[in-house]
Amino acid sequence: MERKIIIENLKKVAQNRKVNINFDTANLNATLKELGIDSLEAMGIIVDTENALKVRVPDESLAEMKTLGHLIDMFVKVAK
Repeated sequence: MERKIIIENLKKVAQNRKVNINFDTANLNATLKELGIDSLEAMGIIVDTENALKVRVPDESLAEMKTLGHLIDMFVKVAK
């Protein structure tokens, strides 16, 4: 699945969850915490995005998702 589609789905999920992230200008190296996303909200975004894309992120990969870039890359990887 294309990176652009992943980002569009993440945008929709974030908007639905009322999380204010501008994916077009956000620093991909910024931690989720720096973007104002706590661990509970991050899990909600991950689960909702998994459902939207009909994919499953392996549990062992969840600990690796520290930055916005990691989050996007992980979905690109599992959606192939």
